[in-house]
Amino acid sequence: MTRTFVGCCGFPTGRKKYYTLFNVVELQETFYNPPDIEKLAKLRQEAPEGFIFTLKAWQAITHPTDSPTWKKSKFKPRED
Repeated sequence: MTRTFVGCCGFPTGRKKYYTLFNVVELQETFYNPPDIEKLAKLRQEAPEGFIFTLKAWQAITHPTDSPTWKKSKFKPRED
């Protein structure tokens, strides 16, 4: 049997309420910067058992280094 999970990209409402409405969320801030372990641990601790987190792929994987999206990153791409 196939299971379907429904959620949003990011938290459009407070996390406590969101956890009661959905069973998955895509963490969109991971697009700009790799996540801090401490932040991920906090999210896991506050979420209900079985809640699923997905990570938006980091722009270093998906976008060229001259993309304007790099302006929001803590990391600057190398210019070779």
